[in-house]
Amino acid sequence: IRAVDERLPELAIGVIDQDPMNPATWDSVDPRVYNNVIILGQACAEHDTDRIDAETIMILVMLRKWLGGWSGTDAGTTKLITELIESDTQTLATHAGVRDFVVSSRFISMLLAQVSEQQDMAKVYDALFAEEGSEIYLKPASLYFDELPAPVRFIDMMAAARQRGEICLGFHVAAEEGTPERNFGVYLIPPKNQEFAVQPDDTLVVLAEDET
Repeated sequence: IRAVDERLPELAIGVIDQDPMNPATWDSVDPRVYNNVIILGQACAEHDTDRIDAETIMILVMLRKWLGGWSGTDAGTTKLITELIESDTQTLATHAGVRDFVVSSRFISMLLAQVSEQQDMAKVYDALFAEEGSEIYLKPASLYFDELPAPVRFIDMMAAARQRGEICLGFHVAAEEGTPERNFGVYLIPPKNQEFAVQPDDTLVVLAEDET
């Protein structure tokens, strides 16, 4: 940690060694001062994946309660992001109030399957996961359209993103974040003529060089 802190002087990096299962931990840390809180699974040789995910969900529920709400309620500006190992537990995470989660084993399996069929895709992923270059961002629809709410076709989103030197990959409907049957409001590469009722808090999924 000290080595990384010295190499990146523009960042403040520190470690707080406390038990996340203890409610007093959240009183001392006060997660509300952070924009994002990421909960990672505690991988141990003696723990199976179900137990690891169960502990992650318990921490998530405790944190959500500390922030002042349960599923679908406002937790201020703090955004919870959770790593899950098994996809079967993603429904529990959704009910616990998490907005974003990564099912690590599923993600890696899908990535490896695609690379095995199209080896050139490895170069694309290397570029996306590198520190420099373009990355995938969720950007407010208000950056692309002046008058909202408004009906907008996906092809028009692509054109608006291109004017900013970006590539539009999809659209995120904020009102559907808690709806698993609608893929939590994420529409990747929908038909070009598909029309969305775009609201000010909706976002475009774009490939861009920065988040501005």
